[in-house]
Amino acid sequence: MWGSMTATPRFSPWIPPLLLLGSCAVTRVPPHAAASRFGSVHAADPAVASEYARILDEVGPVVARAVPGLVIEPVDLRVVNGISDTYHMETQGQFAGATFERGSDKWVELRSDLDPAARRGVLAHELVHRWLGPAWTSLPPAFEDGLADVIGDAIRGEDTPRDRMRSFVACWLTLNGTLTLDQNAAPIDPDEAKFAITFRADIQRLKPAEIVDTMGRDLVGYHSIDDPRRFAVVAVLSRRVMSHLSVDKLFELCQDAAAEGLVRVPVQRIFAAAGLDPLDVGMWNGLLLETYGLEEQRAFRQEVDVPWDLAKPGGIEGVSFHLQATVEF
Repeated sequence: MWGSMTATPRFSPWIPPLLLLGSCAVTRVPPHAAASRFGSVHAADPAVASEYARILDEVGPVVARAVPGLVIEPVDLRVVNGISDTYHMETQGQFAGATFERGSDKWVELRSDLDPAARRGVLAHELVHRWLGPAWTSLPPAFEDGLADVIGDAIRGEDTPRDRMRSFVACWLTLNGTLTLDQNAAPIDPDEAKFAITFRADIQRLKPAEIVDTMGRDLVGYHSIDDPRRFAVVAVLSRRVMSHLSVDKLFELCQDAAAEGLVRVPVQRIFAAAGLDPLDVGMWNGLLLETYGLEEQRAFRQEVDVPWDLAKPGGIEGVSFHLQATVEF
């Protein structure tokens, strides 16, 4: 006997990763300033300016040591209510921070409502963007974001199991269309289990060739994706590639490309250095599964309200349950 039912669990809105922007913008300098060894901080509240100056003093040296080829210049950090939208990219979601350049003016904006636990990581991410020197010019923007994420993660500390779970589900569904889990919320083949829940989402699937194309684009092309979920997935996958590649090796690839007169490092070189086949969806799935363990499975069961208890021992003999559910994110 085969049972079937429909459920519609809902995830909280998934905020895309941090973005790098650069174009013409209206300069907004909050009124209160505080000095830092690495520049100055402006905020609407003097106490906030002082707090972020302290964080900049702590995070700056760590970023400076972590990445070769940086150009350490004084930072103009502005803590603002909303990040300037220089590319008119409202569809990309709420930015946590961004780095800007307009002629000789360069500055960093961070949102004033950031969770205290996230501030160090967000600032570290933006400092990587701000300080990358000419030796990194050939790095594709998608991998610049990946590099900044890796440094930000190292300074902030690991994401929570819930954060990793939500990122895993969003990426898996975008790549595969469906996600089938057993009673423990572990991925399975639906034909190999008596109890399974298959989740779907209303989002166009992202093919491996599209991932490769997007990761190799220039800045404008990289930010031309109008679906914030797909943009966020590419950003997460760039970070996963970076987990298999050292910062020093990536720097070496950039230097080699520049010596050859290339505008950007061919993305295939980056994948080859990481030992990855980017056209194999199974490879991408494997990278995602590295982030989805027992803690993340427990977080999924707590987040999604479906009848997991149907799989408990003592159920109806000979009955199999295959539930269909929709995930909104």
